[in-house]
Parts: sequence; structure tokens; C-alpha cells
Amino acid sequence: MGIRGSGVAVLLLALSAGTFVDRQHQLILTRAFLPSNTTGDVGFVLGFALLSNGTPTATLRQRVAAGVELYRRGRLSSVVFSGGHPGGGLPANVSEAQAMEDLAVLFLNASAPARRAWFLEDASTSTRENAVLSLDVAQQHVVPELDRWRTAVVVTSRFHQLRSYLTFRCALRQRLPRARRPQVYLAHVPPTMWRGALPRFLDRLLWHCVLLREVLALLYYWARGWLC
Repeated sequence: MGIRGSGVAVLLLALSAGTFVDRQHQLILTRAFLPSNTTGDVGFVLGFALLSNGTPTATLRQRVAAGVELYRRGRLSSVVFSGGHPGGGLPANVSEAQAMEDLAVLFLNASAPARRAWFLEDASTSTRENAVLSLDVAQQHVVPELDRWRTAVVVTSRFHQLRSYLTFRCALRQRLPRARRPQVYLAHVPPTMWRGALPRFLDRLLWHCVLLREVLALLYYWARGWLC
């Protein structure tokens, strides 16, 4: 197969994989979102790569905005911002967690007392580590006994929701028996901002390439036993 044929094959794979994951989102996650009458004991806002100067990307800003809005409305009792130094933020010596908290302060104009229910997890570099290390932080600072939680809410972008949801459920399953496990929910987050910002074909192609990456990550996580 020539270079042109290989390129077409990759394009078709990206489009088919993207369609598959999009449909799985619709089928699986419709029952996973936080009900309107439910309050989360703790919300986990997951990080995303920073710009080279350490500032949040548009994708990360959307995640923070969604988490902050739930907190502002009293639908999250506490928040853990989760993310270490992968990607462009490293040269600026800013963790994703710190960048998210700084952004949340701007969104809310929050005073120190208002931020007492905010906590940082700044060592994770993957979704699996987001789950494991964030639960450690929540146990240390929020509610030490996991079986006293009723709900945990994961805040992340749509393309990342399926893997995050299953990963957090699995991390909790490895710590608690089913009867004592808190319910994991997802927060509604608007579609990623690049959608609609590019010509329609490129916009769609980029979206499907991101979803293709998620398919590969889902397969890897499944093979490692990190999805439940």
C-alpha cells in the first residue's frame, strides 16, 4: 500500500473509531450524568495539557468552568483539581491542578474561606493516576471513610468522559465492596471549543482523531484491568 493509500486507511480508521466512541457515549453515559436533584460529595476536575507559558487551554477552561458552576450552585460540597506537569506546562513550573485552581478563583472571585473546600492533586500524569491519586487526596482532606460518600462527580470533556467514568468506577471498586461504594456520576461539559472553529471537514476530522486516540486508550486500559 502506498503513502496515499495508507493515509486514506488512517483517515477511515479515525472516522469509524470516532463514530464508535461517539455512539458509546450516547448509549452508556446517558444514565451516568449527575441528576438535577442530586448533590455530589466531591467533584474531580481532570486536567488537560497547558500552553507553554503554563496557562490553561480552551479545553481545560471548559472543564474548570463546569466544575466551578456546580460548586457555585451548591451541587458539589468539595472539589479536587487533578493534574500534574505533563505537556506544555512543565517549563513554566505550573501543574495543571494549580492552573485550574487559579482559573477557578478568577471565575468565582473566590476568597480564601470559599476555597477551603478546594484541594489539589498535582502528581498525576494519566487518567488512571487522576483517579487513584485524587481519591487519596479526597480521603485525606474531604471524608476519610470512602464508604461515607454517596456520590463522586467526574468533570471532564466529552471525548474523555467514557474512559474517565469507567476508570474512576474501577478505582473505587478496588477499594470498597459494591454495597459500600459511592455512585460515580459525570458532569455535563460543553463540546470542546475547537468544534466549529475550523472549516467543517477539518473540524470533524480533528474530533474523530481525538476519539481514535480514546479508542486506543480504552483498549490499553481494558488490557490493564483499569476499566469497570
